[in-house]
Amino acid sequence: MRKVYDLSVAYNPFGPSKRVKNALRKAIKLLNTGIEREKGLLRKYIAMKEGIKEEFICFFQSLPFFLKSFCEVYSIGSIGFFRPLSKRLQIVLEIFCKAVNGGVRVELLDVEKGLDSIPSGLDLLFLVYPHDVLGLRAPLNIGEIIDGARTRGLKVVLDETFKEFSTLKSPTPQQVVNSGEIMLIRSFSEFYGLGGIKLFCLFANERAMEDIKRYLMFEEISYLTYVAVRAGLKDKKFRERTTELIKEEKDYLKNKAKNMSEITVEDTGLNFLLIKGPHLEKTEELLKRNDIIVQSYIDEREGFYLWLPVNKRRMNALFIKTLAKLIEQNKG
Repeated sequence: MRKVYDLSVAYNPFGPSKRVKNALRKAIKLLNTGIEREKGLLRKYIAMKEGIKEEFICFFQSLPFFLKSFCEVYSIGSIGFFRPLSKRLQIVLEIFCKAVNGGVRVELLDVEKGLDSIPSGLDLLFLVYPHDVLGLRAPLNIGEIIDGARTRGLKVVLDETFKEFSTLKSPTPQQVVNSGEIMLIRSFSEFYGLGGIKLFCLFANERAMEDIKRYLMFEEISYLTYVAVRAGLKDKKFRERTTELIKEEKDYLKNKAKNMSEITVEDTGLNFLLIKGPHLEKTEELLKRNDIIVQSYIDEREGFYLWLPVNKRRMNALFIKTLAKLIEQNKG
C-alpha cells in the first residue's frame, strides 16, 4: 500500500508530548475514576494560570454544536467570518448549517476592510485571531474591531486556536470575563498535538456562562481527554522545543525555496507558510499524484497559494524536493 503524506493540517510537528503519553498510560489503569474529578483538576489549573474564577470556564468538544447552542441561547440570526475561510471552518460551517437548517445567515467579511466590512444587522462576529489561513499577515486590528463591535451591539466570539504558536497580545481571559460582549475559545488540539481528542475551553462572564452551559453540559467528554490536556499544559519544555523546531524548519524551507525562482515563500508568523507562484494550481494536482496532500486557497488579495504547515525535517525535505522536481517538469 502506498503511503500518503498529509500536509493539510497544522498540528504540532512533535505530536503529543512524552509527558502526555505517560499520563495517558497511567490513566488507562484508572478508568474507573470519575470524569468530574479530572474535569475539576483541569478547570482549577487553568483558573489559577489565568487568574480567574473556575466558574468562568467550561469545556466542549464540538465547535458546530457550540455555535448552534450559542445561536439558540441568544437568538442569533447572522454570523460574520473574515475570509479567506479556512478548510477547518468550512467543515464546521457545513455541519453547523445543516444543524440549524438554514435558520442562521453566514456572512463572509473582507479581511482587508476589517471593521468597515461588517454589515449592519449582523448579530455575531466569529473572530479568528490570529487568522488561521493568513496568520499575522491578515491586516486585523483586533482592538479596533472589538471596540467597534461593542459600539454596534455585536456579540463577539474570539477563536484563539493558533495563538499558542505566536506571541500575539489579545484580550486575556480576565478581560473577557469582565466584558458582556466577548467570549473567548481556545483549542488544545493544534499546539499540543491532540487532534484525536479535541477539547475547547470557553471563557465568559458569569451571566453568559450560565446561559451557554445549559446547552454544553450535555456533551460527553472522556476522562482521558482531560488527563491529556492537563499534562500538555504543564509541560513547559515542550513549548520551548516546539517553538525552536518551527523556527528552525521555517528557515530551512525558506532557504531551500531561494533556489527556486518560480516561487516565493511567505512567513505567516505562525506554524505554517504560504507558497506562491505561477502554475501552482497544476502543481497542487501533481503533488496529489505523488501522494502529498496540501491545502490551497485563492482570494483577491493573495491570488492562488499553497498553505503549508511546518513539519519535521524529513517531511519538509520530501515536500520541497518533490515541489522542485514538479516545477522543473512543468518548465519542460
